[in-house]
Amino acid sequence: MASQKLGVPVDQLTASDGVISSGPKRVTYGQLVEGKKFSLALDPKAKRKSPSQWTVLGKPIPRPDLPDLVTGKFEFVHNVRLPGMLHGRVVRPPSVGATVAGVDESSVAGMPGVVKVVVKKNFVGVVAQKPWQAIQAAAKLKVAWTPGPPLPDPATFHDSLRKQPARDTLMVDSGDVDAKLSGGATVVKATYLHPYQMHGSMGSSCAVADVQGDRATIYSATQAVWYQKSTSAMILGLKPENIHVIFRRGSGCYGVNGADTVTYDAAILSQAVGKPVRVQLTRKDEMAFENYGPAYVIDQQASLDASGNITAWDHESWSPGLGNRPGTNRPGNIITGTLLGFPPAAAFGAGAGRLPRPLTCRWNNRLLYCQ
Repeated sequence: MASQKLGVPVDQLTASDGVISSGPKRVTYGQLVEGKKFSLALDPKAKRKSPSQWTVLGKPIPRPDLPDLVTGKFEFVHNVRLPGMLHGRVVRPPSVGATVAGVDESSVAGMPGVVKVVVKKNFVGVVAQKPWQAIQAAAKLKVAWTPGPPLPDPATFHDSLRKQPARDTLMVDSGDVDAKLSGGATVVKATYLHPYQMHGSMGSSCAVADVQGDRATIYSATQAVWYQKSTSAMILGLKPENIHVIFRRGSGCYGVNGADTVTYDAAILSQAVGKPVRVQLTRKDEMAFENYGPAYVIDQQASLDASGNITAWDHESWSPGLGNRPGTNRPGNIITGTLLGFPPAAAFGAGAGRLPRPLTCRWNNRLLYCQ
């Protein structure tokens, strides 16, 4: 494409840092693409670049953020401060599935610093001038809840996963696993019970939102900025193009901590008062309502030949189907979105997201990872 645009043979062009050039002639990758759709066939015979020509791979890359990190100057999302910023605190339901029956706003009337009590469907929050004032008001606010359904007995929880209505999802099937298993010299079987696991980020999740009229600026540690933009538009009733999500580093996790949840919290509270609002979850908030790593029941069996080689592998697992990040249009995948009335994503078809799901993987001759 650059050759055609610049009128220079391909072998006389060089590419570096997103720019293709030949002497004074140059064009960027972006200028070549310009929103066009184009198809390139993968060439299995393409010649690999010699390691002697590598300019990035294998080279040490400096960490320009480290000096600020070790000296306390680095701005995490927890450190964001905006002019006129207020502080929010959410009041979560006492149990999963509980709904708001009534809120007595007079229970916090006259408390120092309280700006507003916010109630939107089953979402309840308090905005105050200072963090401690918001914490005190949220603790004192009288909210009546209609209880949700009972949770399974922890002692028999993994058995209940197997018994719940579920939907099969066959990931891999070689078609001859049963025959291979029955013909093996040895069959090894095991069952693994995996509990819910909290991600337990060292610092509790935090976000700052500034919603003014039909526009919003959001400071978030989300791992999915684009999804946060589109779903925040849904919960705020604004156009996605009018929402600016600015990533600020927060507590890391291998999974989904409360970063998206607290972002929604701050956005809703900010919209209610028309001023910037900062929300930082307490450890109690985080531990009760983050998206835990899901529980699993896993059955595995493998057949071995006389030499101990694996000839077949059978894996079947059961796991709840709810949770995950917001996605492009699913604010209900996290607790605040659910409280605001948005349904979670359905797993494997409409309505199936409300049920645990088994995940069945079967193959032989080579071991594949299945999740």
